Amino acid sequence: MTPDPRRRLTFLSVTSILCFGSAAAWQAARDTPTPGNFVDITAASGVRFQHVASHTPRKYLPETMGSGVAIFDYDNDGRLDIFLVNGAPLTDPTPKGTIPEKTGPKYWNRLFHQKATRHSKT
Repeated sequence: MTPDPRRRLTFLSVTSILCFGSAAAWQAARDTPTPGNFVDITAASGVRFQHVASHTPRKYLPETMGSGVAIFDYDNDGRLDIFLVNGAPLTDPTPKGTIPEKTGPKYWNRLFHQKATRHSKT
């Protein structure tokens, strides 16, 4: 059975309209200003943290999960504080029943206690 040239032309026309219409909509959305104003205050806030992960060929679950964060009022002063969880070195193979030990400051968890004027590391 030979394809109908009119069907092929209709299909190509509709496809072209959809593609170019999508491209035009994407361009219009890209040019539209986003409501809101986000400002990066990381350096000014005093919250400095770098997650350190252990890397082994076996990819144990703790090294693939990453770190954690809790935002809560640590001292009941009405201001939220930040607790950041860090990794620890793993041996490979890791013997059953062993717990990774945070052997130095780069592996320590961090509590950032919010004071009335700024954050400070506790």
